[in-house]
Amino acid sequence: MGNKGSSVASATTINTLETAWLLRESRQYIYDQQANEWIPLTAEPGITTKAKDFDNDIVNLNPTPQPIGSGEIIAVLIKAETTNKEDAYIGTSGKADVTKGYPLRPGETVALKTDNLNKIHASGAVGDKIRYIAIIG
Repeated sequence: MGNKGSSVASATTINTLETAWLLRESRQYIYDQQANEWIPLTAEPGITTKAKDFDNDIVNLNPTPQPIGSGEIIAVLIKAETTNKEDAYIGTSGKADVTKGYPLRPGETVALKTDNLNKIHASGAVGDKIRYIAIIG
């Protein structure tokens, strides 16, 4: 899939966040930490949720945390651009800054399960960006 070498949330983090998602060619995938690859969701027993659609966008960062978007979703995969000059910070409202946010180094990825994009905030250096793919239920 081209992202085998990029950092992805650890298996422990994925379990804590419940599920990591990625859509490719209208199919659902989940990251297998041990194999270091994305595998078709149908190969994971016990997961039956199917995405109806997905949304993706690029978000320009600034030092003041802002929601990355809005709208009802099931889960989101967020990736810091490889060209970023500094870490991006991900979190909820009031917790997406250098002191409380989850740091994403350039090129790193994190998967989150939430019911609305507006609950996920991001901050970072002016000119840096993140990308996301969100599954719409």
